[in-house]
Amino acid sequence: MGLNAVRFYARHSSKSKKQTRSPIILPEYISVSNLANLLAVRYEALSKRMLRLGFGQSETQHNYSLDRDMATLISEEFNVPIVSESSLDKHDLFPQPYPDEKLLKPRPPIVTIMGHVDHGKTSLLDYLRNSSIVSQEHGGITQHIGAFSVPLKSGKRITFIDTPGHAAFLSMRERGALITDIVVLVVAATESVMPQTIEAINHARKAKVPIVVAMSKTDLPGADIDKVTNDLLAQNVELESIGGDVQAVPISNVTGEGISELEDAIIAQADMLNLKSPVLNFPCQGWIIEANMKKGCGNVATVLIREGQLKIGSILVAGTSLCKVKGMSSAQGVPQKVAGPGSAVEVMGWKTLPEAGDQVLQAKNIEIARKAVDVRETRIAMKSQADILVKRNESLEQIQDSSTTTETETKRLLNCIIKADVSGSAEAVSHMLENLGNDKVGVRILEAAVGPVTEFDVSRAEAANAVIYSFNLKNEKDVIFLAEQHKVMIADFNIIYKLVDDATERLISMLDIEYDKKILGEAEIRAIFPITVGKKTMNVAGCRISNGSIQRNNLIQTLRNDEVVYDGKLSSLKVVKKDIDEVTKGNDCGMAFEDYTDFSVGDIVQAYEKIPRPRYL
Repeated sequence: MGLNAVRFYARHSSKSKKQTRSPIILPEYISVSNLANLLAVRYEALSKRMLRLGFGQSETQHNYSLDRDMATLISEEFNVPIVSESSLDKHDLFPQPYPDEKLLKPRPPIVTIMGHVDHGKTSLLDYLRNSSIVSQEHGGITQHIGAFSVPLKSGKRITFIDTPGHAAFLSMRERGALITDIVVLVVAATESVMPQTIEAINHARKAKVPIVVAMSKTDLPGADIDKVTNDLLAQNVELESIGGDVQAVPISNVTGEGISELEDAIIAQADMLNLKSPVLNFPCQGWIIEANMKKGCGNVATVLIREGQLKIGSILVAGTSLCKVKGMSSAQGVPQKVAGPGSAVEVMGWKTLPEAGDQVLQAKNIEIARKAVDVRETRIAMKSQADILVKRNESLEQIQDSSTTTETETKRLLNCIIKADVSGSAEAVSHMLENLGNDKVGVRILEAAVGPVTEFDVSRAEAANAVIYSFNLKNEKDVIFLAEQHKVMIADFNIIYKLVDDATERLISMLDIEYDKKILGEAEIRAIFPITVGKKTMNVAGCRISNGSIQRNNLIQTLRNDEVVYDGKLSSLKVVKKDIDEVTKGNDCGMAFEDYTDFSVGDIVQAYEKIPRPRYL
């Protein structure tokens, strides 16, 4: 029934005389039985009251989902006051507004490197920080975000974020664009604008972040700067060389040519943005760039600080993760006691691993932080319950709307447990696997988590008949041995597209095999002869082979008017009363069929073999 009708019935019904009870918080959706529990009334009493209010019989079922407005009206019938979900906000943490402009201090620009795969992003960063990321990254592809600061000769600093170029890391790249001040778009002069180049441009545009173009590989044969300029113009990126306002710097990651000019271009862009943040007497605020487990350190997260100062002992909340900072270090591993705006530091002391992309907020004390985490966990639980109830209602409606029950093919699912070195990688692998499959097969991810494979993972995989995908990890020998004993597959990979290929092959193997028929021989039934076998009389088809050959053990089908009327095997193949294994073209023979005697003169007999079709997703 409609909400207006319920309101009408509610206004005209008698209110319960019971004493008003303690207030409750209603989620967006709640089942009838759960509402009864929340109101502390029997389900039968609640359903009767709902019928009196004008609800339909189907709407009083114990697992029917009520929205918040409906549940509020019913609760009022029992004199139970409702507290708004927004009242939870008073216990949560939120970003603080900036103080007076005079209290703001200049901060280093936060720069995200973006561009198409293999266009030289990591090589550029490698040159900037004089490390060896390229040699460490498997397959030449950066697997997760890294952040670090680069000191310049002028005394200024630039903080860089490296976003992976592989298609799987879309959400990580987009996240980088939302927390950055400037995007350096790396475009190879040998290939020009590519799909991920366009994607990066769109991310920057969506986040309203200015772009500085770094033209890489300009020293290689086939480099064409004019083509890059025109291709960027087609994406509405107008370079200064053609009268636009976007800076472009040709660079070589091999010789270092143009790198200092690129740094100058970034600083010039940052000066135009007038980047400032509060520092002293302001709570630390920032973002989680990456999170993982480190041997000897426990849960560790890279935090990009946007406002305030982070100190040893500070209390942080990121998502539903809480941290009392036990230690922190720079990207180069240098311990730090204090870090200010524009810094990227690795922070130790997290109770649980936060998610890459979570906002980091400082709490005054541990009690405030715990309350904020409790509130956030409550919201997540309520949202999860709401999603379940919505799906349940949809299922109920489908059953009620269906007048006939049809048998539908069940989609086969490959159960997977994903364990990865960092949360960003776990997220990326999950994203790739969830998009695999078709209407017949797909992937169900039981868990995607950070850290080596555990005995519990093996037990869970065994119970669910799941594959454990281990990405960029070294697993304990005892766990590997346990998995082998229990016949649980731990599939180790350090290149994401190879992992995806493996999952694809597993899905393909789950598809039903479909066959094509290859005709081996053909005969026409020219006569029907009755024969006596023991005390039994049966008909035999007198045939002449018109094409190929027919063997005694072939699969056989008979056609009448081009339609298959029998599919099976021969019980007998004879030539002049003599059993024979094969009859070839132009010869006559007698055939009898397994469990089939309804053949006629003129029917066509075909021998065939099944050829399995290639299977694809």
